[in-house]
Amino acid sequence: QSISFQIGRMDFDEGREWFYDASLDGVRLEWEEGPYSIETSWSTLLGAPPVELEYRQNRMLIGTWRPESRTHASIYIIDIVQDRPAIDFSDPNALLNESPFFIGFQSHGRKMDGDLRWWVDGAYVNGISGYDKISAFGIDTTIARQFDSLPMQPYIFGGWAWGSGDSDPDDGTDENFRQTGYQDNN
Repeated sequence: QSISFQIGRMDFDEGREWFYDASLDGVRLEWEEGPYSIETSWSTLLGAPPVELEYRQNRMLIGTWRPESRTHASIYIIDIVQDRPAIDFSDPNALLNESPFFIGFQSHGRKMDGDLRWWVDGAYVNGISGYDKISAFGIDTTIARQFDSLPMQPYIFGGWAWGSGDSDPDDGTDENFRQTGYQDNN
């Protein structure tokens, strides 16, 4: 059993970088027992963050199961609260607060001595975006297979990604899927 505690500037990075890959200032507590781990954190960006990320506070809870090396499945909750102190609502170009709440899952791994690889990321997000309610869903999935025993070792790869869109932007509900703003889509 292992418990770790961190405070200060730290790297928040998950393997696929689908929901975060950023250096943030915060507090993180992690517990690990065998193939299971739970991570909880509070974070923000101090100093001079990009204007779209100003005044954001992040709370994360992530549960992970690692049955084998380089294979895991996780569920997570990420609550982002943005509260700018002064917004000029008469300015049509003013940046409004966006406070999304994510419930998601992630799995990636390898089988067959690494010749078969997969990843799946999916999330539902709700919250607020300016004056609108957020209600959106996204998924990204891929499978790849290398054939080491065949000449030239062919590699087959297939993937699919989908994010909901908003067919009626004036109905008060923003159905456009978005990620956390801390991701690094490679």
